Amino acid sequence: MTLNKRALARMKKIQQAMLPLIGDTRFQSFMEEIAEQQKAAMMDACNERVIANERLTMATLGEVRAYDGLLSFYQAQQIQAEQYSAEPVD
Repeated sequence: MTLNKRALARMKKIQQAMLPLIGDTRFQSFMEEIAEQQKAAMMDACNERVIANERLTMATLGEVRAYDGLLSFYQAQQIQAEQYSAEPVD
């Protein structure tokens, strides 16, 4: 299995695990906290100490990207869940 196929398989597993959680208010609260943590990491990226240190800059930017990936994936799953629930049942 190629690296790309393994990555797609992992993403599919995450997707399958996340879909049932979309309507759960506890999971929504968790994702809201992820969004708050992303904002805090963005503020940290503007910190003088972080800007002056290349390693801290890279770590902070990695943190922001990780939160962004989670939030983007969550939003895509929300849209998919909404589309799925809007489909007529035969």
